[in-house]
Amino acid sequence: MVGAVFGFHVSSGLMALITAIIGAAIVSNLSLLVLDIRTERIASRVAPAPAVDLLEMERLEPVLH
Repeated sequence: MVGAVFGFHVSSGLMALITAIIGAAIVSNLSLLVLDIRTERIASRVAPAPAVDLLEMERLEPVLH
């Protein structure tokens, strides 16, 4: 909504409609990116990385060692 309002007030006529659509798309994509990054950071703080048993890894993937 914010992007559409800003885009609409940039120019007038048909160009206002085009810039409103572009502004809405840009702001919605940026908000989804921010939400995704924020969710990932919160999830990485809460859940520690899983412990890896090296002996188990050697047994499962002997080709890599």
